[in-house]
Amino acid sequence: MKNNIIKTLRVRQIGARTRNALLVGLSLLFVLFSYSFLNAPETGTIDDFMQGVEYRLKTEDYSSTQTLIYETLIQIAGRNLKIRTTSANGEDRGTMIFRGDQGKNGEVSIFDPEEQEYVVIDDATVQRLAEQMSEADRMMKEALKHLTPEQREAMQKARKEGADIPLGDMLQLEKKPERVKTKDQAIKNGYKCTKYEYRIEGQVAREVWSVDWDKIKGGAMAKKAFFAMGDFFKAFENPSMFDGQNMFEEMNLEGGVPVVVKRFDKNGKEVEKTTLESANELNFDPDDFDPLFGYKRRDMFRH
Repeated sequence: MKNNIIKTLRVRQIGARTRNALLVGLSLLFVLFSYSFLNAPETGTIDDFMQGVEYRLKTEDYSSTQTLIYETLIQIAGRNLKIRTTSANGEDRGTMIFRGDQGKNGEVSIFDPEEQEYVVIDDATVQRLAEQMSEADRMMKEALKHLTPEQREAMQKARKEGADIPLGDMLQLEKKPERVKTKDQAIKNGYKCTKYEYRIEGQVAREVWSVDWDKIKGGAMAKKAFFAMGDFFKAFENPSMFDGQNMFEEMNLEGGVPVVVKRFDKNGKEVEKTTLESANELNFDPDDFDPLFGYKRRDMFRH
């Protein structure tokens, strides 16, 4: 049973490379929420929101010998979001669509460009996962009680290098950072921003320069959409289905929209920088948030 649960929950189902790219896109996306989410009001379906907003982000990854560049496009209409990540040469790295107008709290579709397939996380999926996760959590946590700090560090390093370690979040490899609002303010990319720091044991792990929601195009709509997505993911008390990278714990909308985000390694070296390059109000067709053309839906629980 344990092996079946682990196989079921692995996001490897949508392709390891796509999973990593989407995690980049999502955690870059707006490294911005506090660790709790506010409830967004029900405001209608996508047909009511032909007007929307598009944010374009650029990420530079310095963690390897060669700088990697990613572009993330975030399109929002009403309580619906579409997030697409590409590499600098235009290669599709994956797409995620959140439909806040579906189900109890919405639904998420994740698209794998390698396999031309997608999976849907809807109300039924959430219920089924909840039924399976409890036992998996118990078994994993019991096994991990006996790991030494050195073993945890080795597993963390292996996972970052691409090793197949499922349910990584339950390994508790990384401590939650403390969010600190500083008094520093500056103009970043034309926006008046406030600096936030995320510290782990006193050391800055992430630096975020955020602009207030009402000071950016489409901010009010974007805020509702992101909080709606936050409500959806609150259903996952343990987000281990995302291979341990709790991307939504990294988000903190309380400070507004991040304009510049920097990440640092344990030695204080900058290893990644994400910049909000543009924000434009646009009109969207309702089917812009439908499943991508040419992709085949796959059962998420297929082994």
